Amino acid sequence: MNTNDPPRNPRPQILAAAIHGILNQASQHDDADSDLIDEYFRTETIGKKMVVQTCQPQWDGPYPAEMKWKKVASLPANSTPQEIKQAIRDVLMDNRYFRVCPECRERMPVGYMMEGYCQACGAKNHGVVF
Repeated sequence: MNTNDPPRNPRPQILAAAIHGILNQASQHDDADSDLIDEYFRTETIGKKMVVQTCQPQWDGPYPAEMKWKKVASLPANSTPQEIKQAIRDVLMDNRYFRVCPECRERMPVGYMMEGYCQACGAKNHGVVF
């Protein structure tokens, strides 16, 4: 594993499948959000709690970003699929963690936003060089 890779759950495929299973049971979700959920969310059951975490890029210097997992929600371990889906949706809609670029309309982690638009739009439309 590259030291710049985000920390991974020991069972990422099982975890991703479990999150998708939960979300699909509750209702269908947007494909773009599905990709974000795959890449930037994980859950972990600790005792009687289910902890929802999101991976957020942090820039302590030049490229690459350091990816850090942050606890963003805590639910009872026996939470229903709908409750888990709602917790993940709440985080996706929370501007502290994710924002939608006004130019390309893509939702992404806050660490990839700058000056009100995403890094990709900065490079493509505003001449920003990384």
